[in-house]
Amino acid sequence: MSYKKKLLNKLYIITPFKDNNLKLLKKTIKSLSNKKTSFSIFQIIIYDKSCSKLITKYKSSSQIKHNKTHYLNKFIQSKSAGIYSSINEALNLIPINSYYIVIGAGDLFIKIRSSLELPENKIIFFPYKLSNSMDNKYIKEIRSIFVGMPYCHNAIAYLNDGSKYESNYKISADYYHFLKYIINHNLTKQKILQSFQESIFIEFESKYGLSSKSRISKNVENIKIIYKFFGVAKIFLYFWHNFKKVINIFWKAN
Repeated sequence: MSYKKKLLNKLYIITPFKDNNLKLLKKTIKSLSNKKTSFSIFQIIIYDKSCSKLITKYKSSSQIKHNKTHYLNKFIQSKSAGIYSSINEALNLIPINSYYIVIGAGDLFIKIRSSLELPENKIIFFPYKLSNSMDNKYIKEIRSIFVGMPYCHNAIAYLNDGSKYESNYKISADYYHFLKYIINHNLTKQKILQSFQESIFIEFESKYGLSSKSRISKNVENIKIIYKFFGVAKIFLYFWHNFKKVINIFWKAN
């Protein structure tokens, strides 16, 4: 007897927006709204109050052609400042035990090849590529959890289990959330590696990303998180990893 895998019928998308770059947001919406899928996409665009006039104008003039069976969106003004606080507000609107993914303005769903399977391990990793990448290759490799966020946060679908992002981290709350999530759900390395689905291919907007502009702050926050979860010993591993990266960059440059 063949076993029929259960499929997801809805995927929630959280898109924080606060930089007034409407061109990037339009690209993201278009990449979601023009796809025909076997599951529905519900996008929550949560914007900063500084963007309210821009969003109001866009909504009144926008004529997005999409199939309402597959794609719907909702615009919400955030009540608080900060990306992760806004994400938490959006999470309150998503039903518990539903799956969601956070993507920024400029991130694109390049391809949707097939149905989404209900993940056995309560997490899904999608292939992604960087918008400024020269080789245009999709990444499907999980890095060490001891050297910062091991995978692109914008290419991971989580189960909404009621947990929230730590808003006291400005850059690395995604790393903290990932570690807390895999610990809470007892996700071993083997289970994580079994959680890839090549059903959605994502392009991550890597030119204007928050962490790409604040490397020092990101490193400081990463060290704090590593110490909290793993203790002092793993901090040395973090320094060693970054030291090797610098050496490799210097070696290639010369």
